[in-house]
Amino acid sequence: MQVQHIFYQDRGAQYRSVKVDTTAFYGTPDATYYLDDYTRFPVMEEILREYVPGVLVRKKRDGFHFINLDLVNKGVFETDPFIILDGTPIFDADEIMSYDPLKVKKLEVVLRRYYTGVLSLPGIVSFTTYEGDLSGFQLDARSLVMDYEGLQFQREFYTPKYENNKQRESRMPDQRNLLFWSPATVTNVEGKQHLEFYTSDLTGDYQIVIEGMAADGSAGSATGGFSVRAFEN
Repeated sequence: MQVQHIFYQDRGAQYRSVKVDTTAFYGTPDATYYLDDYTRFPVMEEILREYVPGVLVRKKRDGFHFINLDLVNKGVFETDPFIILDGTPIFDADEIMSYDPLKVKKLEVVLRRYYTGVLSLPGIVSFTTYEGDLSGFQLDARSLVMDYEGLQFQREFYTPKYENNKQRESRMPDQRNLLFWSPATVTNVEGKQHLEFYTSDLTGDYQIVIEGMAADGSAGSATGGFSVRAFEN
């Protein structure tokens, strides 16, 4: 480990960011509003009433209620739509109505019944802040907030190359114990692929672990091994 740190400081653990799908779970909405493109109003009620025709706002004795238009049946839904802020469900319309609209970047509306799992949602009203972090919105005290690792970055392991005489004659020590890592190898129609790599200066027995998935989704794995011995003149 000390040798690796001294000679390969710039070739340690490297990570490559993966492509993130930013599409919402409901896909393409029926209407999208970037609030900076419109007159900014100080309260959320004015925004919905002025330039979001697909969402009707009603204030009853128990507070505010949203009513989404139903484009499929040419009518309106009888119950409140599914309201979310940065992907977090908001079950009380009064809470979103009291939220600062200047913190909201985008508003998306689904004007049709949406099914997800066992849920049948009478439309969706989705608010997105500039940073996507709820921007100071106070969750219900009974909410359970869970912290999890989420999507991991792709790990890249250094592999030396010996493409010319200078590289082949290099006396830099190679103390790698992981010799080859290829997480995106695709085989040919016969299920074969040609791979090349160099061993390190560490002699001993090495293990080969192969894991893959077929086109039909079935998974498979296999293990093997080989030995590296010191070269004797």
